[in-house]
Amino acid sequence: MARAASNPFSLRRRIVSLSSARETHKLLRRVIPGNIDLVPVLEPNLQHVKVDPAQIQQILINLVVNARDAMPQGGKVVIETANVELDEEYAGRHIEVQPGHYVMLAVSDNGSGIDEPTQARIFEPFFTTKQEGKGTGLGLSTVYGIVRQSGRKSSYQFVTF
Repeated sequence: MARAASNPFSLRRRIVSLSSARETHKLLRRVIPGNIDLVPVLEPNLQHVKVDPAQIQQILINLVVNARDAMPQGGKVVIETANVELDEEYAGRHIEVQPGHYVMLAVSDNGSGIDEPTQARIFEPFFTTKQEGKGTGLGLSTVYGIVRQSGRKSSYQFVTF
């Protein structure tokens, strides 16, 4: 999640709306097969954030490609944006989070899921569950690095449908 327009340092960051995920939708449609539904659930009145739009695009591509690979028989990928308020209780359970208004960017899928031992390693560089030659193990670590470099908090939650 990105704190709404609050990070003062950047080379290529600018204040934008993550609703630009609409434009990325066309690009993402090219990297996933027709048997996967790509569903945007985008808040129309999204707060603006200070981000590098190219990095947001990279995050979305990496997460959607990862979801695609987890659903060889097809499925659904949802890209969601929302304005959220994180309260004191939430911040108390997440040490790096300050209470306040944030913009959420979430990517979810109904793929096969990830077991607990794998969950513990998903952000490690070069860690992959794919066959040799099918992945570099850099997709999720790149996402993590971009989020951390921007001073933001990444989180993940595994839910079985």
